Amino acid sequence: MRKLFALTGLGAALLMALMASSAAAAPIVQQFHGTFTDTNPNDNLCGIAGSSVDSGMDNIQVFADGTFKDEFTFQYYFTASGSGKTVEILIAQQFTSVGPTVNPDGTLTFADTFKGLPEKLTLPRRVDDSL
Repeated sequence: MRKLFALTGLGAALLMALMASSAAAAPIVQQFHGTFTDTNPNDNLCGIAGSSVDSGMDNIQVFADGTFKDEFTFQYYFTASGSGKTVEILIAQQFTSVGPTVNPDGTLTFADTFKGLPEKLTLPRRVDDSL
């Protein structure tokens, strides 16, 4: 019973936070969404010859109050020619900006916020790799 009460309270708090954040949001006046994919059979990573495949997505929203939000993902897979081993680079982030605010001395201030995964490097484990 205590778990149910705690889950209900948590759900109510999340719902109220979501409603408050969406109530204050300005309408979107411009939006851009794009995706890309590329292959490179003659790539080079840190002096190692190989091939690569990369893909990504960019979603930009500009709001009526002058703020914007940019959501971006990028995946890069590199396979070394000599060993066949692979490295993966993953980026998934959100960037928001508020401003400019005109300061009393005439300069401008922008408030920028980064959230997400700046960069993750992974060496995938193959079935035939030993511990």
